[in-house]
Amino acid sequence: MGTTTWSPLDSGMLTGKYNDGVPSDSRYATNKEFFAETVAKLKSPEGQAKIAQVQKLTKLAEEKLGCSMTHLALAWVIKNENVSTCILGASKPEQIVDNLKALDVLPKLTPEVMKLIDEILGNVPAFPVSRVTFSQSFPADRTCAYICFLAHLWSREVQAYRIYPLKPFSCQR
Repeated sequence: MGTTTWSPLDSGMLTGKYNDGVPSDSRYATNKEFFAETVAKLKSPEGQAKIAQVQKLTKLAEEKLGCSMTHLALAWVIKNENVSTCILGASKPEQIVDNLKALDVLPKLTPEVMKLIDEILGNVPAFPVSRVTFSQSFPADRTCAYICFLAHLWSREVQAYRIYPLKPFSCQR
């Protein structure tokens, strides 16, 4: 059984764009009513702690891996052997092309780097992971047959959502 990951960038939070506040062209700013609660949470101690984690991860991405926070976040998701699909909600077509660069980061996610990420996040389960994963069904060396990236792009000209699916591809884990 595989897992479908929706909003792996947490509505842009994991891109690092909210590290220094809410940019005026971001979805948090352009959809103020919808994201009002989210923006308020960013100002809370919990929200500030989350931003601090993203800042540490951004530094790791840039200095150790030579990539953006976006690429690190997406690579981390698709590296998980239990993830079969990663759905993206990009707001601009160029974001889809950029997001695919996460595939170049996958080989850089060594056990050492994954440990650093775990230390920053501090959320590794205390119980044996083998109890909650499907590793018996999906061995670690399997080839990921389908990682589907979908973009939901708003088109003002036609006032409708457009979905741009990319062809499935394979990657070695």
